[in-house]
Amino acid sequence: MDRGHPLPVAFRILFALWDIQKFYYPLLAVIGVPINLLTIAILSRRKCGLSKCVTCYLVAMASADLLVIIIDLMLRHIPIVFQFEFVFYIPLCNIHAALLYAATDCSVWFTIVFTIDRFVAICSQKLKSKYCAEKASKAILATVTVLSLLKNVSWYFMYTGMYWLLNDPWFCILRNNVLNSPAWGAIEFLHFILTPGFPFILILLLNALTVRHILVANRARRRLRNQNTAERPKDTEMENRRKSIVLLFVISGNFIILWVTFMVFCIWRRMRYLGYLSLSLPFFVREMGFMLQLMSCCTNTCIYAVTQTKFRRQFAQIVKYPFMPLTEATSASGEADTLIRTQGNQCDGAIQPSTSIQPEENLPETETAKQDVEQQAEYEEAAMMLTQNENIELIDDAKQRSTVTDIEKEKKGKNEEKEERCKQERRKDT
Repeated sequence: MDRGHPLPVAFRILFALWDIQKFYYPLLAVIGVPINLLTIAILSRRKCGLSKCVTCYLVAMASADLLVIIIDLMLRHIPIVFQFEFVFYIPLCNIHAALLYAATDCSVWFTIVFTIDRFVAICSQKLKSKYCAEKASKAILATVTVLSLLKNVSWYFMYTGMYWLLNDPWFCILRNNVLNSPAWGAIEFLHFILTPGFPFILILLLNALTVRHILVANRARRRLRNQNTAERPKDTEMENRRKSIVLLFVISGNFIILWVTFMVFCIWRRMRYLGYLSLSLPFFVREMGFMLQLMSCCTNTCIYAVTQTKFRRQFAQIVKYPFMPLTEATSASGEADTLIRTQGNQCDGAIQPSTSIQPEENLPETETAKQDVEQQAEYEEAAMMLTQNENIELIDDAKQRSTVTDIEKEKKGKNEEKEERCKQERRKDT
């Protein structure tokens, strides 16, 4: 391009996003796969304080996000960004597309059924016992999965098996007469209305009704509690509602914000091919839509970590688990050092016993010196025995303490015998 005619701003943004994607997509894959696996593992342990029904939905959402990362990000966008030409020789693009769109539909509609579940649990106590149960949630998730697969079979017949290495909503080579066909255009238009157009409207409607119901119920609950003038404990029911609503709203808002750009571009592109040219969008909107949509598959774990205290604890435990052997070894080494110092102090105390024989004034000096020599020999013998026991069984603290106790008892007995002999000799002398 001539310097006198610089590139338009839209093209410069597009080229900058292409360069960013070379780092963004691999980083997203490296983070997204282990994060979703950790989320599935943590939630499956059921130690986060969530009900079985909610846990079932959250595990399904994390599993669908993991599939989207593998099928869409790793097997579609990364080969396109790095231009892996060997993909041209793999005639599986139509099957890939059907599975990709089915996984995307599952990821979207699992969020919808979770929103419906929370709406029923909060606003309808009659349906709560039937709908908000583990068996019901599994049946609903299975139904959504089957319907998503059936809905996206049409992509198999719209696409050929050959890949088209362009970062476009259509990443496969189309069959003849599909591009400008009103019938296939209606099918594609319906696809984007069902995912994610209609879910947007449904989420906003359900969340509005949920907020309205909660505000009315909270006012009535406060009035009843205010009638009691005594000291009132913390309202756990209100606290549980608040946590559930915060989790629901953050997940729903995250879904809408990260999906709206991609949906708008896809609908505009189809209308453009059908002849509606009055609207115009720059192509960097497409790239931003892809990047934000794929980011939505990695953000739910961060949402759980921010809003759920018990999830954070479980996440920290799993992250620390590979380093536990090293931590335990360091702790054991510290305990061993402490044990050695403690037993060294015990040995010093054993050499200098608390009870000693003081010679009487009328006791002969030779006898006193003899007793001192014998007593010192006994102390040295006791110290040698303790040292030998330390070298043989250093780690076994209980055995060391028992050995020291036996020696002290033996010493005490010998001292008592010596005192008895001294008394007998004094009686003889008198």
